[in-house]
Amino acid sequence: WQSIAALDNHIPSAVQTEMLYQLRRTVRRTTRWFLRHRNKGMTIEETIAFFAPTFADLSNNLNNYMVEDESARLTEKADALVAQGVPEQIAMRIVSLSSLFSVMDLAEVAANSGRAIDVVSNTYFKLGANMGLHWFLDQITAQPVANHWQALARASYREELDWQQRALSEVVLNSFEGDDHDVDSLINQWMENQSTLLLRWQQMLAEFKTSQSHDFAKFSVALRELMLLSHNCDTSK
Repeated sequence: WQSIAALDNHIPSAVQTEMLYQLRRTVRRTTRWFLRHRNKGMTIEETIAFFAPTFADLSNNLNNYMVEDESARLTEKADALVAQGVPEQIAMRIVSLSSLFSVMDLAEVAANSGRAIDVVSNTYFKLGANMGLHWFLDQITAQPVANHWQALARASYREELDWQQRALSEVVLNSFEGDDHDVDSLINQWMENQSTLLLRWQQMLAEFKTSQSHDFAKFSVALRELMLLSHNCDTSK
């Protein structure tokens, strides 16, 4: 926040305002996550110590975990900010905020599964791209709202999608043992094995992509289908 504020009179005010808005949005999402999911038995110091390693790893390796086209789009967005006078480090951090929000889920999945954080993060982001979850998140985020209740609904849809991506990542991680694997091949194999269950979700995504606008009921139905997919793919239940 201080780094962005220090850019007063150095970059266009509209660019600065938009960056502050993205930062505030991430703070709101993160605050809601901690209020609903944090381990209340941990002190603030213990909580910071628990999440800090995952945050450091994701900050340094995010582009490596993303599929190539998503990484390229992230770089393009950062370059656009740099062209407006934003320092490169700040630009990359701002355009990465939505992805960095995943730190909490990634840290908990790694701790619960005993898997290396790079394997967990690689699985999470590659699966999200291959299943169209990241594209679907963009549609939720871009959905216009007309009142307070619609704003709350949009926020709840984002949270539900985050939770289902976490759950599906855990399902994929449980499908193989050890950390020395080609994650891309494992995800492709898992999706092939689950092709029948995935078909309904893929059909819904196709319907979304043929529409210019969406109502809130469509998001609700699609997320319900994703929840059922996650549940039915989880052989541990």
